[in-house]
Amino acid sequence: MATLELSIDQDAVASPVRRTRRLGLLFWLVGTFSLTLPKSGRWLESVKSVFGIAMLAAALYFVRDLIPGLTELAQRNTRFLLIAFGLIATGLALGAVTATFHGSTLATRARKSAGIALAVLGLCGLIGYMEALPPGARIAWLEDYSAAQQLARTSGKPLLVDFGASWCGACGELDRHTFSHTQVVREGQRFVPVRIDLSPGQDSPEKQALLKSYNHRGLPLVVLHDASGKEAHRITNFVEPQKFLELMRGVR
Repeated sequence: MATLELSIDQDAVASPVRRTRRLGLLFWLVGTFSLTLPKSGRWLESVKSVFGIAMLAAALYFVRDLIPGLTELAQRNTRFLLIAFGLIATGLALGAVTATFHGSTLATRARKSAGIALAVLGLCGLIGYMEALPPGARIAWLEDYSAAQQLARTSGKPLLVDFGASWCGACGELDRHTFSHTQVVREGQRFVPVRIDLSPGQDSPEKQALLKSYNHRGLPLVVLHDASGKEAHRITNFVEPQKFLELMRGVR
């Protein structure tokens, strides 16, 4: 019995000793490898500048719909792409990332501010290029609903009505992926297409009344009328090009 008690006492004493040794080893490892950890300095300022430029570009991207005509500036061509890259390169050359606001002269701060502005514009232009429709892949939309309706009636063609807005995400997807599809554009030549733009600066009470006449609230809304003027199909969300093409081909 005495031997057993002695063994228990030794284990109780050894346990805190082992914990102390382990903690000592841990602190030694932290102290050793902390000498190689990156220190704060100019590199951290550069990292902050990169994330700052990205955040500014993201903010401008999300408020783009509140600025009338901004989304129409982007084009899918080589010239626009080179301009976007040129703005980014010029901004970086001016010190958008490498220069600092802290402890610098007024000229350096002004140069960095200009560089940030150009880099943000270039980054937004690059995003706009990727979202823009390719050249020629467009439906020749009319803007006057009454004139389009009259043209469809006199020509005996079906009528394609698209209610959309720059702030409508699904409308943008339809425009970029479905209405830009080569076969959809080709099939659209059989229709009289009219687009009712409800974007900020383009909306009007008359357009809202026209939307209400279809007994529908919200966007997107795409309506296909046959040659007699009767509604054939109604789309209220994003549809793939092939599905939309099937609906178009079924309208006569």
